Amino acid sequence: MLEHGIKPGLSASVSQQTMARSEDVPREGFELGTLLSTGTLAAMVAESSIQLIDPHLPPEYFSVGKRFEVDHEAPVLGGGTITLQIKVTEVENNWIRFAFEGHDEKGRFCTGVHERILIQRNKLFDIAFERAQE
Repeated sequence: MLEHGIKPGLSASVSQQTMARSEDVPREGFELGTLLSTGTLAAMVAESSIQLIDPHLPPEYFSVGKRFEVDHEAPVLGGGTITLQIKVTEVENNWIRFAFEGHDEKGRFCTGVHERILIQRNKLFDIAFERAQE
């Protein structure tokens, strides 16, 4: 069984400036590119969760994303500051579930869940290489 210090209730609040123009929505045109995109939000949630749990992991482990689910409640213009509140809600050995909320200066704009799996670095690559050989 994997020994780590991650427990339900572990939480953080992370503020970050958003880009004025998102480059990850080129098909949608300029109008949608000025809004915070789901892809950008997912990356911010992943990075925040990694920063939250990494100090609790053995050196040979890291985490990989398994699931991301978001409910957008309001659009957010790029160029402002958003705050993500992220909290560990469930832990089962190497599986971690987080709940998160996003806020800007107008209030809450999203809620969601994110899941990560803890795995040894070399084992992840072994699995990927084995899969490639099939």
